[in-house]
Amino acid sequence: MRKILLWGCLVVAVVGCSDKSTGPQNPPAPFVNTIQASLSVNSGAFITNTANASNTGFASSNDAGGNLIIDITSTFQQGTMALKLVNITTPGTYTINNGGSQYIIGKFTIGTDVFTVPAPPPIKGKLTLEEYDAFKIKGTFFMTCIGTNGSVELKGGIFDGKF
Repeated sequence: MRKILLWGCLVVAVVGCSDKSTGPQNPPAPFVNTIQASLSVNSGAFITNTANASNTGFASSNDAGGNLIIDITSTFQQGTMALKLVNITTPGTYTINNGGSQYIIGKFTIGTDVFTVPAPPPIKGKLTLEEYDAFKIKGTFFMTCIGTNGSVELKGGIFDGKF
């Protein structure tokens, strides 16, 4: 009788601890820095561009004056986009090239031609910072960059990267 009782307790313990998983679980995909925007050169058709990993750059540093500098860059098929955020750390929407102690510079380069966002008015670019900490930055943007050879418009822009 003692063996039957012990065997019954063992069966209950094993059944009570059964694994209810549905099979092997896949680990989450690794994080990849991403910048995406629809881009038009000289009022041409908009082309959606996505830059990942080695085609993006996210860097955070302090200059000699103690200002926090965040550089966001990407290489698209048409050229190179750059955003420089100075002392921008609080989520919110900022006008690009507005000056002051907190500001953003936006530019696009095609070969040797440099296109920059002019100072307002009118407003030619905005950036919305959604998330920022010492390791990561995420947000959205649009901007129209003007140069001697025309313009480059970026709309629906997103960035999500780690420093």
